[in-house]
Amino acid sequence: MDVVPFLAPDQLRQVPLAATIGNHDVGGKAYEQHHFTPNTDKSEAYYDKDAATRSGGDYWFIHKDVLFIDINSNAQSDTKDAQHVGYITDVIKKHGSEAKWKVLVYHHSIYSPASHSYDQGNKDRRKDFTTAFSDLGIDMVLQGHDHSYSRSYAIKNGQKANPEEKPGQAEVYPGPGGVIYVTANSASGSKYYDLKKPDDSGTGVQGNGPDPLNPDNFWFNSVENQEHVRSYVRVKVRSDKLVLENLRSGTCATPNPSVDNGNVPCATPGQPVGSVVDKVTVHPYNGDGQSLQVDVPDAAPGEFGWTIDGYNGLVDLGTAKETDGNHFEAAGKINPLRVTDSRRSLAPWSISAAVSEFKDAGKKFSGSYLGWKPYVLNGGAGATAASSVASGYDDQGAGLSVSRGLASAGQGHPRGDARLGADLDLKIPDSVAKGSYRATLTITALSS
Repeated sequence: MDVVPFLAPDQLRQVPLAATIGNHDVGGKAYEQHHFTPNTDKSEAYYDKDAATRSGGDYWFIHKDVLFIDINSNAQSDTKDAQHVGYITDVIKKHGSEAKWKVLVYHHSIYSPASHSYDQGNKDRRKDFTTAFSDLGIDMVLQGHDHSYSRSYAIKNGQKANPEEKPGQAEVYPGPGGVIYVTANSASGSKYYDLKKPDDSGTGVQGNGPDPLNPDNFWFNSVENQEHVRSYVRVKVRSDKLVLENLRSGTCATPNPSVDNGNVPCATPGQPVGSVVDKVTVHPYNGDGQSLQVDVPDAAPGEFGWTIDGYNGLVDLGTAKETDGNHFEAAGKINPLRVTDSRRSLAPWSISAAVSEFKDAGKKFSGSYLGWKPYVLNGGAGATAASSVASGYDDQGAGLSVSRGLASAGQGHPRGDARLGADLDLKIPDSVAKGSYRATLTITALSS
């Protein structure tokens, strides 16, 4: 039988990759010789003299606003698990603030749907890892080993974070401490493990009991899948969410060694390469406060432009306060806008904005409840503040749900810079459901 090395295809020699060490990679040097692992700690806890675990070590790196931490899960015991947690804690303490998302990677899946879910080592890892991962604010854990696909519910401290989360739910809001655990199926198609049934061990930290909402699955898994078709996991990183997809990279047709040899049936005939097995959008936890997100477009070409004056494009209106027993109020300020106009034409300009609906999952309320009072912080470029706009709660008007002026300048104004601001006034009926709502403030600049 011919053996094709993993790095033989041209594509795998050209695409950047970060490997995690598996149970078949230990005891030799091939893993280290072929894979670069930055910031690797090879201290005895992760790279000891035991031939079964001596390759690898724990390492970390940051890529596109994600802190990735990879551990050698082959080094496993109560003591070694604690040392892994210590390593992860130290990395997050030093570098966690440098990224928006924290993702762990290791080989042994602690919430897998096949035979390895019953391994005592994985049950021990659940006990040793899950509370620590919740406390450290881990968002997602990527795993393998069990040659099947699963996506867990949001797990907090070893338990389902939200008992109301539905199986296969496509939009997930894990909340503080909620972690999504993913088991990747076989991408090569060389071996598949069939799904196992839950037992009567319950829903404790080490239990493998059934899901009350879907008794065929383990209690901890939102999705379990084994089609005997190659698949891979893709995680798309967005500024305000993670999008996880499990995609088919093969079909029932030849070559499919397991099916071709008559070992297993193919469960999804007719599904093409690239079709979706599972997809979920994971939303970040934003706390109990309300906030506005400002989308900043590219500055217009030429000598007139504007930008947010500062780094943070997010405006936190805080926690709304009940007033007069019939409504809530919240207040804040937009991040100042800087307008620059050095055109010789001295043409007029204006800045306006409108706000979308405020949403929290399926809950929402109208942007008309938001009003503002514009002002000029630093004069220049002929800037004149626009009139105040009342909250629609006060005058039954449209508030900022329609475009409203922030500031403007007429023809012949002097050249220069201006800084613009506005006080925000949010008043909403007390019938609005509790939640953490977010809206988008779209800013528009017009100039002749």
